[in-house]
Amino acid sequence: MTRAMGSSPPNFDEMTSGRERRYYMVGGKGGVGKTSLSSSLAVKFAESGHKTLVVSTDPAHSLSDSLAQDVRGGMPVEVSDTDGMLFALEIDPESAKAEFTA
Repeated sequence: MTRAMGSSPPNFDEMTSGRERRYYMVGGKGGVGKTSLSSSLAVKFAESGHKTLVVSTDPAHSLSDSLAQDVRGGMPVEVSDTDGMLFALEIDPESAKAEFTA
C-alpha cells in the first residue's frame, strides 16, 4: 500500500489488511511515547495474526521494560505469551555504528 504525501495515516484495519510484508517506523522527540506506541502496535499486529518484529535503537533501552522481558543482546527474542508471533530486539546504536565503521 502506497500513500501520497499529506494523505491521512492508515487506520489499524488498513495496516493489518493483506499478508504482504510491511515496515512501519515510529519517530519523534524524546519522551513522547515512541517505544510505548511501537510495543503496543507490535502486540496488536501479532494478535492479528502477523508475525512481527519490533526493533528499538533507543539508547535508553526501554523496549525491554515495555514488554516486561529482556530483549537486549543483538538477536531477536521471542516475546513470551505470543505463540511465536512477536519477536523483539534492542540494538545499541553506538555499538552498531562501531561494528560497521571498523
